[in-house]
Amino acid sequence: ILPKKSKLKVMKNFMQRMMGKKIPPYELAFIDKNRKERIGRVHATPIRDEKGKIVKDLVMISDITEQKKAERELEKSKKELEIKVEELEKTKKSLLNTMEDLDETNRQLLYARDHLKKTLEQLKAVDEKKDEFISITAHELKTPMTAIKGFSELLMNESVMNDKKAMKKYLQIIRNEIIRLSRLVEEVLELSRVDLGTVKINYERIDIQKFMNGIKMEMEGIIKQKGLKSFWEIEPGLPEMEVDKEKLRQILINLLSNAVKYTPKG
Repeated sequence: ILPKKSKLKVMKNFMQRMMGKKIPPYELAFIDKNRKERIGRVHATPIRDEKGKIVKDLVMISDITEQKKAERELEKSKKELEIKVEELEKTKKSLLNTMEDLDETNRQLLYARDHLKKTLEQLKAVDEKKDEFISITAHELKTPMTAIKGFSELLMNESVMNDKKAMKKYLQIIRNEIIRLSRLVEEVLELSRVDLGTVKINYERIDIQKFMNGIKMEMEGIIKQKGLKSFWEIEPGLPEMEVDKEKLRQILINLLSNAVKYTPKG
């Protein structure tokens, strides 16, 4: 049984055939004896009369329902496959991006590891220097403390108390050792500030002539006590300097103290 739509299609093709046009094979729907819709491929062969005029068509219909079903399934599978291929391409790109990110992360981790290793080595070196500094400082602290203790005990002696010259000499030594002790304590405190990152620079304008005279007075006793001579040449009329006065004093005192310490004579 041909549905109405299929009948119209057949009639249309037949009319074109009657007009002498060639009709290629075509498809149409039909209903089989089990009332199920099927698909057929129509092959129409013209039948002519004695004069060669087309009077009818010999129509042969091939049932291609299963073939069309298979084609539809194949097309569906093809589309699903294309979707999966597209998804795989996206997954591939995503994996490549992830691998690139992992490579970059790995490079960063390696750099961080090397940087951390160097930092740890630097910290270890600083820690060792700090221990060395503390050890030396502890030793250096004992010297002025021993001198202060010894000379203060001498001052309690009645014979020394009656000798103004000796008293003055011992008091000067004690003063110098107290200055030395104070300087050592300042160095320890400054080291702590450096470790904590709390070092502050306090700028102020100073007269370098007056400043150096103060350094000279502070060092004079220590220089004489060692039996050395010092010569100070400061050019007159120097302009004012903008510095951290206390830190500059500390630097110069350290340099001069080392010079006194390591100069046996002269």
